[in-house]
Amino acid sequence: MGQIAGSEIFRGSLWIRPTDPALGQLAYAMSRARERCGGPEFEPHVTVVSGIELPAGEAKRRLERLADGFLPFSVHLSGLDWYSDRYRCFFARVETGPELLSLHRRAQDVFEVRNREAYEPHLSLAYGDVTVDRKRELAGELGGLDVSFQAEALCLVNATREVPVEQWQVRFESRFGGAPAGNLLAAAPVVMT
Repeated sequence: MGQIAGSEIFRGSLWIRPTDPALGQLAYAMSRARERCGGPEFEPHVTVVSGIELPAGEAKRRLERLADGFLPFSVHLSGLDWYSDRYRCFFARVETGPELLSLHRRAQDVFEVRNREAYEPHLSLAYGDVTVDRKRELAGELGGLDVSFQAEALCLVNATREVPVEQWQVRFESRFGGAPAGNLLAAAPVVMT
């Protein structure tokens, strides 16, 4: 986070993090992807919006207000895919249900961001520059990765292209329905073990 006139600025993205029991399957898939593709270790997540830049206190208030307006909902991963983009190197597609689309639209309004690209929800399994042949092999090894999890909370993470992946950290988290999960400003990096 930066500083402007004495106030801490949050820059980053809004995530949904998977919950148990899906985490075990995702940890395995991400471990295999790293073995085959290389790249940094990172926490599994679905990005709701990116490009947020607000004073930290205001970002936290907006996060809590947004989370308070939603109930937990199911997120289903539906197939593996890849692009040539480093951050969409190899990923699981997320079915775009009405709850997720509503959350995305509302988050754009609440955080006053408009992403240039169409919203394509996904859960990245690997970041990097990998050949298409290697991605095809990995997709064959992993099968379809048919996984669902319950979205229970939102978190603000300092995930930007300017911050190395290894330094991404959850800054604030708030559970759906208004129960804050805590202020995690001093949290450890979001790296899976």
